[in-house]
Amino acid sequence: MESTRDKFALFPVVALVAALAAVAGFDTATSSGRDHSQAQGAQAPEEKPESEDGEEKYWSGVTFGEEQFDEVLQYVQEEYIDDKVDASRGYVSAANFVLSALEPAYELVPRDYYGKHKADPAVEFQAADREELYAKRKEHFRGQNDELQAAWKKAAFTRDDFLKVMKFAGKEAEKENGKEKGKKKVDANHLWIAAAQGFLYALDPHSSLVSKAAWEESTKETQDASFDGIGALLTQRFEPSRTLENRLQGKTREVDGKAPYLMVQLKEEDKLQRRTFVESPMAGQPAEKAGVWAGDEIVKVDDASTVDLPLDDVVSKIRGPRGTKVKLTVLREGAPGEQVIEVERARIRVTNVEGHLIDSYPCVGYVKLTGFIETSYDSLRAEVLRLNELCSQDGEGLRALVFDLRNNSGGLLSQGVMIADLFLETGKIVTVKNRRPSLFRLLEGEDEVRVAKPKDTLTMPLVVLVNDGSASASEIVASALQDNGRAIIVGERTFGKASVQTLENPIKGAGYYVKLTIARYYAPSGRTLQVVGVQPDVETPPEVGGKMPVSFREEDLSNHLPKIDAEYVSANKDLTEKLSACVSKRGIAEKIFKDNPHPQIKFDYQLYRGADYAVCLADEKGLQPASAQ
Repeated sequence: MESTRDKFALFPVVALVAALAAVAGFDTATSSGRDHSQAQGAQAPEEKPESEDGEEKYWSGVTFGEEQFDEVLQYVQEEYIDDKVDASRGYVSAANFVLSALEPAYELVPRDYYGKHKADPAVEFQAADREELYAKRKEHFRGQNDELQAAWKKAAFTRDDFLKVMKFAGKEAEKENGKEKGKKKVDANHLWIAAAQGFLYALDPHSSLVSKAAWEESTKETQDASFDGIGALLTQRFEPSRTLENRLQGKTREVDGKAPYLMVQLKEEDKLQRRTFVESPMAGQPAEKAGVWAGDEIVKVDDASTVDLPLDDVVSKIRGPRGTKVKLTVLREGAPGEQVIEVERARIRVTNVEGHLIDSYPCVGYVKLTGFIETSYDSLRAEVLRLNELCSQDGEGLRALVFDLRNNSGGLLSQGVMIADLFLETGKIVTVKNRRPSLFRLLEGEDEVRVAKPKDTLTMPLVVLVNDGSASASEIVASALQDNGRAIIVGERTFGKASVQTLENPIKGAGYYVKLTIARYYAPSGRTLQVVGVQPDVETPPEVGGKMPVSFREEDLSNHLPKIDAEYVSANKDLTEKLSACVSKRGIAEKIFKDNPHPQIKFDYQLYRGADYAVCLADEKGLQPASAQ
């Protein structure tokens, strides 16, 4: 059987997190690399009618029916990491994904759960600020989901029940198609694809069907690119109401009058209003030159409102040919009323790896990696050597390096291992534990262990920046460097995805992959980072004096693989305490901020805090600035 398994991959999770975070009403932004491409308009999208769903273009022309659905289930049975899959839960999820594809959409609900909660009043969240509101909403959704899953276990939903739902959905789709001009048409392909997606999502949030067209497009976005735009990073904030309506108060329908479940027609239960903000203009690019500031809320583009508009649509309005102009209407904190800023578009280059020397820190380098793609190792090594050369004319090269893995949602495991090895002379990097190792050309019963090799190792003092958007391969690198005492980790707890996925080419279908979770990975200490993530040695909020944000991580995704409890004490514990005293005494991050507390380009406190630790780490190792040699 042909497979893309030749290279283990720890697939990025950002798109899924963004979608689910939006549903729950949390802040969401794509990874930095994708922010660049979205914010400035990397590639002109395929033209499509207004009524076409964003995903539709990827699946048009793909034939998918019951035969292909059953092949997906066969892959699950043979290769999924857990050989005891809860088929009942899978069929429930498949049925609900199918019903959600209809217009109007429905949700399948156990009768017992419905009877207990149909008269519940709206939930009123009392919270002092957005962070507390988000935390309470998260807790509510988590409890609601746990109770619902327990009710479904009692209902014992079967394949026959699922097929009854498919039959109902097919009739409803046929009845509704063509009724309203411009309305999305739903055919059997749509329904069976939705069913497969639902079954896979019941396994874990990282298993899914992936259209080949979407996969190729998403991997291109991580690679180096040039495009016409304004040079600004955009993010969206979803502003939920404090009131959450009871979704069970819609109209009900029966699939089978004797069945222990019924269908509830969905209605809008909670208005999530999208608001678009400038995370930061890029230095030296048109947005900065025109006077766009970090924190500006974009309310109009060329006089068209952006309120409640998806980020992709905002981006499509902003992008355009170089030399043309776009008019942004913004709201700025502390400024009265709206401001209109005209920006002339230009050619922007964004790379998967970028670096520079950090101002105010002699010969301390900074390098950022956006994703783990085929060229990541070579590009990263070349960039670090370039920075080292800049400091080698009067001294001995880089005094220390700050390595930024924030918002890097993963990619190829092979690249993660190579990049960890780039900074390690010896020691374990990662252990991959599969359900059946023989499937992966390994000796039966053995785990796959990757270890560092001493060749071409970069030895300068190292600080690694992470946050809740650092996932998968990023967590492998960060944990390997932390467990081996090679780097100080600064920032926020990482996402907590410690599972490995592979893409399978189906035999009975074409134009898509079956993405399955087939392994867990373990850090050198023996711990798995599933759910818990990498805890930084130096926990640092994004803003000076700010609170640690309420973030959206693996534990907030339904059906995630459970964590495996293990005690862990960082190998850097004693060193971090010593360095913290040094940073408190001579750190300059806060001083730089106080000199300019309201900069046009967002002050990156985590970066400068990391640079403080890098300098103190260099002092600890007796390395002097290049200028002092």
